[in-house]
Amino acid sequence: MRNKIVKFGSSLALLAVAFYFAARDIDTSHISQTIRQLSPAFFLAPTIAIMVSSLFAALRVRSIARSIGYPLTFRDSIAVVSLGQLGGALFFQIFGQLMARGSYLTRRNVPFAGTVIITGQERIAAALVSLSLAVVGALYLFHQLSFDLTAGGLDLIRIVIGLTFAIVILTVVWREHVVKAASSITWADTVGVFRAIAFSTAVQVTMLTAYVTAAKALAPACELTDLAAAATLVMFAASIPISFAGWGVREMSAVGALGTIGMSAPAALTVAVTIGALSIICATLLAAVSFTRSKKPIDVPKRGTPEIGARHDAVLSATLPILVACLVFFQIHVPTNTTAINFNVADPFTIICGVLFLLQAWRAGAPKWRISGLELHILACTAIMTIGLFIGAAEIGFTTWAVVNKYLGWFVLLAYGAAGAMAARVDLEKTLLTFAATGCAVVVFAIADMLLGRFGVVNAHFFNGFAQNSNAFAFLCLMMLAVGLTMKRYMLTVTTLALIAIVLSGSRAGMGAALVVLVTASFLIPGIWRDVIMSFTLAALSIYSLTLGGTLTLGGKSIVETMTFVRPSSDAEHWTTVKDGLQMFLANMVWGAGLGRFIAQWTGAYPLIIHNSAVWILAEFGIVGAIAFISPVIRIAAQEFARFRNNDAAGYLLILMIAGFGAMSLFHELLYQRVLWFLLGATLIVVKKPKVSTEPPKKMI
Repeated sequence: MRNKIVKFGSSLALLAVAFYFAARDIDTSHISQTIRQLSPAFFLAPTIAIMVSSLFAALRVRSIARSIGYPLTFRDSIAVVSLGQLGGALFFQIFGQLMARGSYLTRRNVPFAGTVIITGQERIAAALVSLSLAVVGALYLFHQLSFDLTAGGLDLIRIVIGLTFAIVILTVVWREHVVKAASSITWADTVGVFRAIAFSTAVQVTMLTAYVTAAKALAPACELTDLAAAATLVMFAASIPISFAGWGVREMSAVGALGTIGMSAPAALTVAVTIGALSIICATLLAAVSFTRSKKPIDVPKRGTPEIGARHDAVLSATLPILVACLVFFQIHVPTNTTAINFNVADPFTIICGVLFLLQAWRAGAPKWRISGLELHILACTAIMTIGLFIGAAEIGFTTWAVVNKYLGWFVLLAYGAAGAMAARVDLEKTLLTFAATGCAVVVFAIADMLLGRFGVVNAHFFNGFAQNSNAFAFLCLMMLAVGLTMKRYMLTVTTLALIAIVLSGSRAGMGAALVVLVTASFLIPGIWRDVIMSFTLAALSIYSLTLGGTLTLGGKSIVETMTFVRPSSDAEHWTTVKDGLQMFLANMVWGAGLGRFIAQWTGAYPLIIHNSAVWILAEFGIVGAIAFISPVIRIAAQEFARFRNNDAAGYLLILMIAGFGAMSLFHELLYQRVLWFLLGATLIVVKKPKVSTEPPKKMI
């Protein structure tokens, strides 16, 4: 009895926290008057529909789980669905879902890899059905589908084309593995896919019923078909995993979609909030019911579960890190009702890689790294970040920038390192080839886009690939240049395109850092200086040709003006951040001023960070923090330089990365660039083996 009370109380606590996040993300003042006019009968039909939708979702989970070797009971499936929904309300949807589901399914002999595969198949099936319904709804309402090229439509087309190129490259580089995986698909697998789509259709239709019944009660004059068509758009927007269980996105889309058929904004908001709140309440009730009696782990054959789990773990460990190497080039901005969410397409896969890496280390022990004591360095830096967070909070409180962007972002960076290490375990050479080939495709696409803009086919914009920022794109290409200089094949192509992109981006810091990398490689890698001169010459000739002799405008200036242009206001602000950062350090020399303190106290027209990585570390973490962050870099550089010209590809790449990062970070804060940590993980996991002498032993006299 006591366990039941505790579990039910836990569910209520989760419900309260979920409603806290919901109330924080929406403006409830617009719906208070409408809510007071509602009767209890208003909630009955939507509640029944949501309950039925949840039961169909449980059937979908059970079907997928059984098809891959995990025979869940229906009660377990209900618990998985409800806990996953509550987890998505407490944290970003996909991650919260995986954490909540993984915690439950682990006790049902389902490993985390199995949870990921079940959830992945479920979300893919749901996305296909939701998108199809949304397309039908849009066609019904607007009689056509169109893109406003001036309001984000062209950016969407660019991203779709870029991602298509990336997937094609991934398929070509890993074609043997792709063919092997495709040949293993059976008829039963195909049937399972269609079964998941059928259950997803039932889930969507019943949820659509909940929206329509609620909306019809508030807007009886609206036609049912119009309400259903508009609701499909709201459901699709809410399903995009960029928020807490759809809160905020659902409300914004409801006002827009339901408003097109004549529903007032307060009524549309009421519908959206009602569906969101009832969904969480139903999930809480179902979770409580699923815990009404204790369940022993399901009876799965002892030989089957470990074998199935190990196979799924191996599949994810070999697939997700390679996806990260390919998708790290794609940064996306998604607008919401309050701001724009900035995320990398590789982030979800990276976080899963981080969890898998930790689980593997827990089972098999810590991996052997290229430098000893790397885990201690990571723990020290994490401790510094934690101390800095509380020091900053003591002065300015817990800000979103400090907690989410920087502190939680630190763990995302570590996950990128883990993803790189997992990718290198699969095949370091192919991983670097995947990264370099994707980078080459992005550069070629950016060049084509630039030329189309020059001739008026599309709107001209800055040369930044898919990074949304010219300096960030330059750093990506700088790391691509470093990778290319260590490759046995395609080196000339990769390095030439990387140099072209760095120059066309207009990043002066990137250009200077590229020269540092080229000089370092010429000094360090035997016989490479001829290739360096060749790639430099080809890049210069290509740039001259592409810019029509230097006259092509980029952002309103010729390429020559871009390379030599002095930006007085921008440069002054950047140097001011460095000066103010140093002053902050002098005032807080030992432990620093605290995480997020600088940007919170910046008095400029718009937020700015310190444009120097070393100064940022000194300002917010002090001398102690600087020692923690810089000491592993010094150790790595000293170890690899000691090998001089007798190193392997991983060692050369480490030195070139450090040289490029050190040069460019003098003018920009680059510690949080994802690609840096992915490549660090990929190279540090490669332990250089000492050469075994083939000479016969000398005879002792």
